[in-house]
Amino acid sequence: MPLLLVTGFPSCGKSAICERILAFFADQNPGGELQLHIVSDRTNESNFSPLIYGDPKKEKQLRSALRAKVQRLLHRKSLVICDSTNHIKGYRYELFCLAKNTQTRYAVLHCKASPATCKWLNGQRTDNERYPDEILSNLFNQFETPDQKNRWDAPLFEIQIGRESAESTEEKDELGEFDECINYDLLTDNEQKEEIDEAKMPRNINLPFEQLHAILIKGKELSANKCMKVQIPMVSSAFLVSLDQQTQEILDRLLVLQSHATDGDELRVFDGETGQRNTVTFHHRLRSLPQLSRLRQQFIAFMKTHPIDDFDRIGPLFTDYLNSNSH
Repeated sequence: MPLLLVTGFPSCGKSAICERILAFFADQNPGGELQLHIVSDRTNESNFSPLIYGDPKKEKQLRSALRAKVQRLLHRKSLVICDSTNHIKGYRYELFCLAKNTQTRYAVLHCKASPATCKWLNGQRTDNERYPDEILSNLFNQFETPDQKNRWDAPLFEIQIGRESAESTEEKDELGEFDECINYDLLTDNEQKEEIDEAKMPRNINLPFEQLHAILIKGKELSANKCMKVQIPMVSSAFLVSLDQQTQEILDRLLVLQSHATDGDELRVFDGETGQRNTVTFHHRLRSLPQLSRLRQQFIAFMKTHPIDDFDRIGPLFTDYLNSNSH
């Protein structure tokens, strides 16, 4: 159920750090009572490219997909780690509200690194994973650093990746001054190795494992505001799991089938019993993943307040819902 929000410049090593945190919590969870998830930009590998951050519309769609994924996975038996730049404070607030409305535990881990360190780490990526210099610089400038004073940025943990920069030693805010710390563009390979402290690299740096465990597993849960609280019936975990799985399978199948469909085709999205509606009618145009994800979240939200005992009805009901919202 807890949500750990990880922030930091692109290519600062957040994903490696998230993997280490996930491994730690897995060791603390030998019985598997807690489901562990990382939600990242690369959750849908085939759809992600660093170039997305150069297109405001696609970047917004990416954030929406991440938020929907986090919302879907947040429940009482899960730990969700959100691995992205999370550089917009308004977006962090939205994720905080998800945790608050779920009445779960929450923390923010900020991975601090100078732009020079990030540029060097970015250079170690393969061509298709590397951020173009212009996009990287734009994201540096757009980054809104977490602040412990903001309730959506608290509790806040910070780690310093790479060599400490002017950002932390002199509290300077000019990105150009950060880069004066180490200009990796001008260093040879041997000089770069000498400058870099391996102990401060993402796979080696000391992480606050025990403190995170204390906050996320044993800490105080957030409470929803009165205006956020919704009285809902008691819903079994089996129903929620079936609701999640069936709707996701239908969505995945629909995305594949509609790419080859023509107007009026009946797309068989699940194998239902005789007499059940198990097809979605294709009308003129493809529906995007964000559009379908929104419909799915709306359906799930409705079903949570109107649970049913017959799980076999979930597929037909979701199919009807998709057909009634086809335009």
